[in-house]
Amino acid sequence: MPPTDAGFATFETRIWWSPGSAAKNIAKLLAERGLKPVAMPQKFVVTGRYGPLKDGEIERARQWAHGSRVILTKSTQDSLTTRGPRSTICLAGT
Repeated sequence: MPPTDAGFATFETRIWWSPGSAAKNIAKLLAERGLKPVAMPQKFVVTGRYGPLKDGEIERARQWAHGSRVILTKSTQDSLTTRGPRSTICLAGT
């Protein structure tokens, strides 16, 4: 990975009882490669097995991003609103 001064934040959407954390594992790998986290990995819960997001989770994601200096791009926002659990990496300016 080329040197960069960009920070990162990771999040995942998941069902409430999912074991482990893809967001934490991804954050650990990026930190091992020298990138700096700007926020703790976050989990946003979907209802049922495939979504949509549980009530209040979109607003919680916006607050998390704002507090972390993360820019929620269109593709990042789409990953929050599409069906099914998934993991995403967000880059943040330093």
